[in-house]
Amino acid sequence: MKKDRIKKILQVPVVILIFVVCCTISYKVGTMISRPKPIKIVSHQNLAVGKLHQAALKTDQTVIATGLGDDASCDVDGWTDVVSIDAGTNHTVGLRSDGTVLVAGSDEYDPIRAWKNIVALDVVSTQTVALRSDGTMVAHGNNGYGQCNVEDWTDIVDFAAGVYHTVGLKSDGTVVACGRNDYGQCNVADWTDIVDVAAYSFFTVGLKKDGTVVAVGDQTNLACDVADWTDIKAISAGTYHTVGLKNDGTVVAAGINVQGECNVSDWTDITKAIAYYTCTVGLKSDGTVVVAGISPLLVPYNTSDWTDIVDIDVGYGRILGLRSDGTVVLAGTDNEGHSFDLSDWSDIRQ
Repeated sequence: MKKDRIKKILQVPVVILIFVVCCTISYKVGTMISRPKPIKIVSHQNLAVGKLHQAALKTDQTVIATGLGDDASCDVDGWTDVVSIDAGTNHTVGLRSDGTVLVAGSDEYDPIRAWKNIVALDVVSTQTVALRSDGTMVAHGNNGYGQCNVEDWTDIVDFAAGVYHTVGLKSDGTVVACGRNDYGQCNVADWTDIVDVAAYSFFTVGLKKDGTVVAVGDQTNLACDVADWTDIKAISAGTYHTVGLKNDGTVVAAGINVQGECNVSDWTDITKAIAYYTCTVGLKSDGTVVVAGISPLLVPYNTSDWTDIVDIDVGYGRILGLRSDGTVVLAGTDNEGHSFDLSDWSDIRQ
């Protein structure tokens, strides 16, 4: 009888211990199930140039935009928690820290608002292409050549949206592409060891991990003549030319050079280089900006008095320069000759 009583007394702490352990496990499991996995955003663009407007991301994660008249692409009031932006022909997109996407523009872009778990996005013309956190992709917009057919892609870590085709870089260094292929711009199946990709209308460029560059597509404009490039750390594709930024801060370019856009051989101390249409724009380490070529309206860009620039963006005939004090300067006009006043922009994120 005494032994039974002792056994029951000893069983009480064991039962309590089991109860506490079970509750603790249950709480932790429940917490792990209910707590969303953080989204690791890999796209961080602060400036964006659209056809008839431009936008910028502010330090408080709101967005400011300036355009013509009642342009719906500028309807960004009320946007919050934005970490990256981009702009196209007639819309602006904002990537939020939770992986959702905001859109300003015509109703045709409404489906983009339903996207989730987005970590990077790119806008070209009327298309928006995005990378999800699980390595899959989604796209919306002009799909006349199948350039938005990316839904079956997996294991993607980076991508480039051309006007008529889309290119995806996989984690193993191989590349996939979809869309227009009349110049062979999608013939990338044999590429390996790629670390970056760039694309424009009729050609695709890939940066290899050894610093060399490969290209496929239209051979008539000479933009694919990159076989002898070495020591490259970044690439950019324009309409008619390709630009490579070297590790030593110099720049190389390939193309027909119709407006002097490839005249970059004397550039030094460049930290960012962008190829666009008939020009190449370079940001120097001292905060100045150099330009080779001219605007689509055949007008030279004047950036000679720019100083303290920390970032640049180029598009639709304009160059935006972000100053270290959070203000923005602009050179050029849109493709229809309109100029814009950005003097009231301030606190733009760097």
